[in-house]
Amino acid sequence: MIKNLQNSPGPGHGPQFNDGKVVAEWHADAVATVPTEGAPAPFVWKTVENVHLANDSLLTLRVGGAAPAARERLDRVEISPMAAGGMALVFRADQLKLNGFVLRPGPKVAATLGSRWSTAQWSFPGDDGVYKVRIRYADTSAGQATFTLAVKDADPAPSAPDDSARPDNR
Repeated sequence: MIKNLQNSPGPGHGPQFNDGKVVAEWHADAVATVPTEGAPAPFVWKTVENVHLANDSLLTLRVGGAAPAARERLDRVEISPMAAGGMALVFRADQLKLNGFVLRPGPKVAATLGSRWSTAQWSFPGDDGVYKVRIRYADTSAGQATFTLAVKDADPAPSAPDDSARPDNR
């Protein structure tokens, strides 16, 4: 048992971590993210389809695992219904709860601080259903960073105690 614990990747590296159930994990395409000489890494989109969301679900985007000097950037997240015709909800970087990121001036793009792991979190304000989540980001580590998207359903409201009259069984 001790050997298994020592060899396990630790919390947050498996199919679950404290911020919910992992629905997608990926590395950026190293070719698509290589910047031209002197230019920042270009933004790319990652689309995750068939994500089940409930009202007030907590979404967490976790970025890291690359060299500490890497500076991944996060621009925005868009969530739209899988069924055609729905409007996308747009969450800009300055609207997210950020940990390990810093907001850059100007277009409010978040950049990692070079720590091992950075997270961005937000609550889903829409109706229960199946959605497409699109993430616009730039990976300066040429495909070495790991990106993980997790969903944690809202905690159900505590049910009221059953105060209904009980039959008298004497």
